[in-house]
Amino acid sequence: MDVLVLGGGPAGATAAIYAARSGKAVTLVYQDSGALARAVRIENFYGFPAPISGPDLFRQGLEQVRSLGVTVKEAQILSLGFGAHGLGPGDHPGDVGCSGGGAGHRRPAAAAPDPRIG
Repeated sequence: MDVLVLGGGPAGATAAIYAARSGKAVTLVYQDSGALARAVRIENFYGFPAPISGPDLFRQGLEQVRSLGVTVKEAQILSLGFGAHGLGPGDHPGDVGCSGGGAGHRRPAAAAPDPRIG
């Protein structure tokens, strides 16, 4: 393994795709589909002119990743460390690590209205 990608959402899948296309041996590890599991309808997502559900987007992303020869594992990483062969979980050393951090729902911060403008 040359590249370890943590996270199977859009960021992790994209990292795995580009690393595989550059000739690296890639392993992608994901715990679950995260926020995508709860997304009923995603609109205006790059590459999908029609709305798509979160679970379908997750599934299609992993299908594309696998089609490029990426090893995909559903697992929970409890620790990472640098060993003689680089960064890796447990006994799977690698040279590079990427992480798709996932997303949670957050309300955007809004500035208080300026009382001088009316």
